[in-house]
Amino acid sequence: RGAFLKWGSIAAGFVIVVTACAMLLPGVLHRDKYPNSVDPRYKNDGFFYEATAILWPWEYRTIYEQYRNLNVNGISYDGMASKVSEDLVGERIGSFTVTGQEEISQETYSTQAEVYELKDVSRDWYLAVKLDGDYYVFKSVQQNMPAKTVGELLDQVDLPKVVTLGRYAKRQGNQITGYYELRDDAYVWEVLSECRDAKIIDGTLWEDQASERLEFSVTSQPLGVYRVSMYVTEDGFVWTNAFRYATILCIGKEAAGKILKYAKENSDPTEAKPYRYSAYGVVTEITEDYVLIDDSSLCKDPSKGITYKVLLNDLRISRCFTTGHLKLGDLIAVSYDGDKVEGTQPVIDAAISANRVGLAMEQKE
Repeated sequence: RGAFLKWGSIAAGFVIVVTACAMLLPGVLHRDKYPNSVDPRYKNDGFFYEATAILWPWEYRTIYEQYRNLNVNGISYDGMASKVSEDLVGERIGSFTVTGQEEISQETYSTQAEVYELKDVSRDWYLAVKLDGDYYVFKSVQQNMPAKTVGELLDQVDLPKVVTLGRYAKRQGNQITGYYELRDDAYVWEVLSECRDAKIIDGTLWEDQASERLEFSVTSQPLGVYRVSMYVTEDGFVWTNAFRYATILCIGKEAAGKILKYAKENSDPTEAKPYRYSAYGVVTEITEDYVLIDDSSLCKDPSKGITYKVLLNDLRISRCFTTGHLKLGDLIAVSYDGDKVEGTQPVIDAAISANRVGLAMEQKE
């Protein structure tokens, strides 16, 4: 079974990529609380991943993990590993070869796929590729942000149509002072549309020192992003990582002030929401259809333990067990989409990954 997994330099390199991306993801508002805080039932202060990433062999990858590279009329595109609904797909461009590589054997695979435009975004920047009956977002490979001004960005991506701004955190200096839901985001886009000449600059090393900013969560199917960030600061900047590049829109204090004022007057208080939920426990049973994990041994009072039934209905979770990577007796964390599961014997039907974890500190008696 050890042949299924490849650790070492390649995996270590991927760990660096994951860590770098995580630094650009949303902060407290959207991050999963794992691994920095745990259920109050637990007697331990925290957990840590024993492995950050695994390089899965070809046959254990999803279709969008297998085929990631595309060239259309001289422009190279990378798969974003993100599905897009058919109603957002535009005109057919043609049939093209999509390739992928198995890093362990260095073998290259290829398949023919139908390629389409995406509505409301430039085909030179984003495309939709049909793989196994579903559509996936592919983004052009460019070293720098292709738009130099807000006007150029709006001409390439119709932001009011592809992005909906809703939940945000209000930050005062280093302190989050509340979580809110914006009732309507139309005015925000109206303000940005009045800043067409505003410059766009690299935001990789940006550290905002503003005393106040709003931190919006951004999810967009056409852009292939899930709960990334858009910050609006009182000193006149919009920072976002929604376009793969860390990007700053220099809209000025007046425009930023309008957005901040509007949000304050047109929002309702809400609760913080994690980026993704996780469940913890020791693996007690493995079948073809599900696994059971029990967190009793983690609890201050074992009688208050919960047994989770994790359905193996997605390749991303089933491969963790069918390859022998995770086995009976392992302490693991299971990440899943959707709402938090509750009850004494909850069922997790949208699990997407599982990792072996360790205890960050010695358990307290």
